[in-house]
Amino acid sequence: MFGLSFAFAMPSPKSSIALPGWIPTDIQKLVQGIGSFLKADFNLWNYGLTAVFLTIAASLNYYFRFDDVYLEPIVGTWQGKVAYFLFYGFAWFSVAIPLLWFSGSKQVLFKTQFWIRSLVFIAVIGVDAGMSNIADWLDHLSITEVPFWVKKVCAKLESVVIWVPILFLFMKWNEPSLKDGLYGIRWHFEDLKPFVSMLWVMVPLIATASFLPDFQRQYPVYSRLESYLPDQGAERWLGLALNEISYLISFISVELMFRGALVIGMGSLLGRHAILPMVSIYMFLHFGKPAGEAISSVIGGYILGVLAFQNRNIWGGIFIHTCVAFLMDMAGTIQNWLKSV
Repeated sequence: MFGLSFAFAMPSPKSSIALPGWIPTDIQKLVQGIGSFLKADFNLWNYGLTAVFLTIAASLNYYFRFDDVYLEPIVGTWQGKVAYFLFYGFAWFSVAIPLLWFSGSKQVLFKTQFWIRSLVFIAVIGVDAGMSNIADWLDHLSITEVPFWVKKVCAKLESVVIWVPILFLFMKWNEPSLKDGLYGIRWHFEDLKPFVSMLWVMVPLIATASFLPDFQRQYPVYSRLESYLPDQGAERWLGLALNEISYLISFISVELMFRGALVIGMGSLLGRHAILPMVSIYMFLHFGKPAGEAISSVIGGYILGVLAFQNRNIWGGIFIHTCVAFLMDMAGTIQNWLKSV
């Protein structure tokens, strides 16, 4: 068992955050922005209940291997779609309902739009998680001419292909006057300097994590594709390159859903209270990955959620998420190389 009690161990919201002068200005602005949000949003009851819930949920999941043992085997069936819908719905509503009730915003729970948006967004995440990927579809159709590695590469783009059109159509129907683009995907990019500075902070953390056995079993992601590729030649390198590109592109849909729909989209109803429920469902999304990654997703999800809420833009989140994913793959590659020498 492990705890997540440190996940919300942030500076006291009662006072401003004083940072040493040697810290880069971009990092100082980022920390001050998050600190000002926390100062306005912090409620010991709400944050405490959320921390307790996430601790219990994560501990039970990794102790009983709930995601691996009970959910993964039914992917591709109608039971799998329903199970994942309930799984992510449990994560969202277990935090959202108490938070709204005890924060004096219980009236939101009686608004039809709260339930429509919540159920639609959760259904998109759950059905996508519970359905077979394109490789299985093509196999069912007896399409054997397509190399298996091509199917696996295409499978990584499923969320982009599915989520983006659905969210676009839902937004046009449900919120035609929304001024934040497609839930934070706007025509103009936000200032990426703070995210570049954040990335430098992540480098030593990723390097340290790369020595952990759980990390090495998960990364590099492309290692699970290598057995389906030729031992050498142009096709091998093309397959590895396309796999990595499609893997990184897939994070567009992740940011669009979690920081876009669940923060910017739900934020018009919940305001700042959209952040913690999003963090909860985001942690549940990571339950199939190493425990350390699930824990760090709480902190990372919170930070990216706050920045998306403040900036009404998710390009920074897309940038940092894809870069971190790439660095984790590169760290895994280096570890594999070190083992072979």
